[in-house]
Amino acid sequence: VYIKAESLPTPLMDTALMREVGDLVTRMIRTRTQQGRDATGASFVPYTPDYAAKKAKEGLGTTPNLTVSGRMLNDMGITDVAPGKVSIGFRSSGGSTRGKGLTLIQRSRAAGAEDKARYHDVLGAGKSRTLRKFLGLTREETETVRARVARYLDEIVRRANNR
Repeated sequence: VYIKAESLPTPLMDTALMREVGDLVTRMIRTRTQQGRDATGASFVPYTPDYAAKKAKEGLGTTPNLTVSGRMLNDMGITDVAPGKVSIGFRSSGGSTRGKGLTLIQRSRAAGAEDKARYHDVLGAGKSRTLRKFLGLTREETETVRARVARYLDEIVRRANNR
């Protein structure tokens, strides 16, 4: 996820604000995803009956929320910040999801967070290549970010007027 405040002067959009925006966006994506909703706010496509049965057998939830081990969403965070922009990505990649006899959790922990995110959001996960697009913001989340930036800018104007 890459956020850039193109229409505002860069000095106003300092790195502290952009870091705050990045943290806010990361929290919103993580929370929404764990609630089983995609980047449009819709519920994720249900698991196939076979996969849901495997998850249930291992004592895992059967409602899609992209959380088996928790590593992917926990590894999501700010990867770059500068005045006027912030990038959100994943701190781990690589690993192997191959191996006979591995549980779902073991296979999940073996894969890198960036790889898992790419499967869910771009390539499609599992044999059916199901997309569960979670990276991005809903309209409501976008408005929350806009409101936070507006409060920040209002504060700058207020301080300037009080000098």
